[in-house]
Amino acid sequence: MRKNFRNVGFYPQPVLVVGTYDQDGIPDAMNVGWGGLVGGTYVELNISRGHKTTENIRQKRAFTLSFADQANLVAADYVGLVSGYDVPDKIARAGLHPIRSDFVDAPLFEELPLTLECQVVELTEEGPGGVRIVGRKDYLYTNGSRFTAAQLMPGGPDDHYTVWLDHEPRDFKA
Repeated sequence: MRKNFRNVGFYPQPVLVVGTYDQDGIPDAMNVGWGGLVGGTYVELNISRGHKTTENIRQKRAFTLSFADQANLVAADYVGLVSGYDVPDKIARAGLHPIRSDFVDAPLFEELPLTLECQVVELTEEGPGGVRIVGRKDYLYTNGSRFTAAQLMPGGPDDHYTVWLDHEPRDFKA
């Protein structure tokens, strides 16, 4: 028998951590619940207007998008619960160590195993979920802790890479 459902999500969702710098170069991050791939080249985020991370993205037009693993769930949860407006040193308190990206004006985090480095190509203030941000995935960074050459391998003629994370294949544009 056929059944119809409303408000269905896609699960499981990855734990996504968005990294930014503020105007003074202080790193910030937040856990974002609404984000995902758009085609092979872009990611989309929907973030509330009042977050420090949202303001940083408006100013810098860049962000990193990291995938938290089991070992970093407490840190990822913390940066999602505490505002950078209220706790300016929340990155240190979370136990994360920022690394300056060579490609975008946003931080990488040493502990997080996989990070997309993104430039903003579209920012819409009037989105239904808050601010809609589309970023072009310029680079893929791995901290090397969980990947080998066999796990990060060219996936086809479009220069995509298949990343094996927790034995689940993920496809990213290089």
